Amino acid sequence: MNNLKLLGIGLAKYADEHDKAFPPDLQTLYSRYVTDTEFYVCPSSGEKKAKDVAPTDYATGKVADIPAMNMSYCYIVGLKSTDPPEYILAFDEETNHRGDGINVLYIGQNVIWRTDIKAVHKQLEEQEQELKAQGREMRIIRPGESDKK
Repeated sequence: MNNLKLLGIGLAKYADEHDKAFPPDLQTLYSRYVTDTEFYVCPSSGEKKAKDVAPTDYATGKVADIPAMNMSYCYIVGLKSTDPPEYILAFDEETNHRGDGINVLYIGQNVIWRTDIKAVHKQLEEQEQELKAQGREMRIIRPGESDKK
């Protein structure tokens, strides 16, 4: 829960500096907004930290390459800090807590432990539909995936 809270602070700082838009992935936070690689990995996941992190030259815009397979949080791409505070921004991979529940980070910066994972998925579907109605798109980046095209 604490890691998601700290990532949420980094995400909010990033959005404040980038016209209210959240970054394209969690890796973008590394070095300037969230500097400790341990915050990218849930302690319950079995991983100790994100591995093989290269330093970032923030001045040139080159982002550190944190292998997504070493992260343990899902991240929603396509949101802004001006979206409703109850929108989900990031959450635990379901395997992090052996299926007992997941921590969910909302745009409003609160993190809540949710045991009804199906309800979280339903909320994500509703969130996606609301954004589609606005002509916007969201996508979930799961651990092991990348948004790089």
